[in-house]
Amino acid sequence: MLEEIKQNVKVFNDGINTIIPVPNDAPRDIPRILLRSKDSSIGCNISFNKINIFWLNTKEKTIFKIPIIDIQNLTEKLSSIILPLTPIKKVKRVGYINEFFYESENPVRLIEGKTIYKRVTKKLKDFAFRFTYKLELKIHLNCNKVITINSRGKKQTEEKKVIMLMDDINTSQRDDVNWGIQEIKNFIKEADKKIDKSVLMKSFFNLDES
Repeated sequence: MLEEIKQNVKVFNDGINTIIPVPNDAPRDIPRILLRSKDSSIGCNISFNKINIFWLNTKEKTIFKIPIIDIQNLTEKLSSIILPLTPIKKVKRVGYINEFFYESENPVRLIEGKTIYKRVTKKLKDFAFRFTYKLELKIHLNCNKVITINSRGKKQTEEKKVIMLMDDINTSQRDDVNWGIQEIKNFIKEADKKIDKSVLMKSFFNLDES
């Protein structure tokens, strides 16, 4: 599988690609193959049960937006290679995730009165919240919109704080969507339209962010 991906998916041709020597009885969710582009900005982790494709803002650009067509095309290329080599030919569950970061000297102050009552934040240093909402898409009516908010250091070596806001749209784990590649592409396109950074910032923080 690894050689076939390297031959047919250009972005992983010259990157660092690894087969993980895990025991035969290891959980099926543990990745067996790790794919990375040369600059490490694009990756894919492959386990028996899950394909995780991601783009990273390695240069910490203020505006970081991947064209939806690029996401769809890479997903299609990888799926067309990986799925025929697995016992399960259709995808059971799909998720589309965006992460946003906002630098702040005082992250706690940004959530006071908007996300959480001020009296609760007394002496609060760090926080992590998760909000789950029901979401209906045309491609699938039973979806979740999961908003995760937490404070953390920008890097392990830096003290400067950021707020991480993650918007995760996924099909319900109770469902078996049994999708092929085209349905997955349609889901990605529709889910992307439901994620808006400025709306999220206004909804959860005491500030406007465009």
